[in-house]
Amino acid sequence: MQRRFLAWFWVALAGLMMGACSRDLPRAVAEARYTSPTSQFINISDGVRLHVRNEGKRDAPVLILAHGSNASLHTWEPWVGQLKDNWRVISFDFPAHGL
Repeated sequence: MQRRFLAWFWVALAGLMMGACSRDLPRAVAEARYTSPTSQFINISDGVRLHVRNEGKRDAPVLILAHGSNASLHTWEPWVGQLKDNWRVISFDFPAHGL
């Protein structure tokens, strides 16, 4: 009885995990959804594009905001909103994170 329950439990858990997975969005859809008017893309090597936002006063001191692992430049949006009136704020997505 206990073995049968455990077998069904693992089958159900595997099914839930497979159902929770989703495919990546096509690039055009992701960019339309997650870019802003300040978004720029810089080619840093063959096939690697860097998503960068350069906001705030152009002649002010510069702050560069780098996110942690498993995050994106969107992590900094509340901060950028507060800082951009007095600073030039540059945020970016590390390759393989965000856009």
